[in-house]
Order: sequence, then C-alpha cells, then structure tokens
Amino acid sequence: MKRMLILVLCCSYIGLQAHVGLAFPQGGESFVANSTIEIEWFPTVPHDTENWDLLISYDGGSTWDTLQADIHVDSLTFSWLIPSNASSETRIRVIQDNVGTDYDDQSGDFSIIASMVWSGAMNTTWDNESNWIGAVVPNSSHPVEIPNGASNYPVIAATTEAYGQVLTIMLGAEFEVLLGGILEISGQ
Repeated sequence: MKRMLILVLCCSYIGLQAHVGLAFPQGGESFVANSTIEIEWFPTVPHDTENWDLLISYDGGSTWDTLQADIHVDSLTFSWLIPSNASSETRIRVIQDNVGTDYDDQSGDFSIIASMVWSGAMNTTWDNESNWIGAVVPNSSHPVEIPNGASNYPVIAATTEAYGQVLTIMLGAEFEVLLGGILEISGQ
C-alpha cells in the first residue's frame, strides 16, 4: 500500500513539471517594431520530441496565434521579425510536440514599441543604449522619436554616426548635431 502511494505521488510530481523552458524573451523587455530578435528555448526533460511550435499573444495570454509551427526538433532558436502592432501585453509560448503529451512554457508580458524613443536617462550621448527606452541604439530600420520633457536631449557629437528610418522631434524637444556629426535618415 505504501509503495503504491509513493509511486502515484512521484508520477504526479513529474507530470506537473514543464519539459521545455523558454529562455528568451522572459517578460519585462521592450522591443522595437520591425527589428529582429532570437527567440530561444531548451528542453528540460529529454524524450521523443517531434518538433516545436511557437505561438504569440498580444493580450497577455488570453488568445494565441501561431507564430511558427513544426520547427525542426534540433532547432532551439527562431529569428523573429517583430511586427508593427504595438502592445504592452505581448507573450511568446513554445510548445514541445511529443509522441504522447505536449508540454509548453511561455514568457511574461513584454512590450512592442512602434519607434525608438529617446529617454535621456544617462546623458546626451546618442549612441549610449541607456538613453533609449528598450536599451537599444536606433539603426536605419528604426523610426526614432525625441519626446519633450526629457532631462537630457540628444547631441550627435563630431565623431558620431547616428541612424534612423524616420525622425520625429516633438514640440518643445531639443536635438543637436555638432559639426562633423552625421545623422542619416533612410526612410520616408
């Protein structure tokens, strides 16, 4: 009788564990639309995995859409071009398709922002990632926004090359390009 009870408890505990873990994103991050990130996951318990599915939710996990189905079993990453629909409740879910029971794991909420927004949190240096919401310095594929009310406004120094797709400077904001600095706007 005791052996049977222990076996049932042991199997119940193992069944509750996830057999796949989502490494990135985990939640709390901010990503810019039209940029690319690597979604990463790992098996936590090896067994007969057939393939992987990735799902996406823009409403905190209430509804899910297929991002990519039937990813090869040996692949543990997926390059994702972030869509332009902004959301602060985006989640990624990875499903381990198995012979038998499927297992899954999902991120917490993360944000997709429409453009790179200057915060000026550290100083006036354009290429300091700490000055940008999302901690990424813009490149030629990013729309850029300089809001008003920042404690520091961007200065493109004489040796700096700065890029953006579109530049929006809000009323009351400041922006300076010093002699020899380069600002290249590639878009509309």
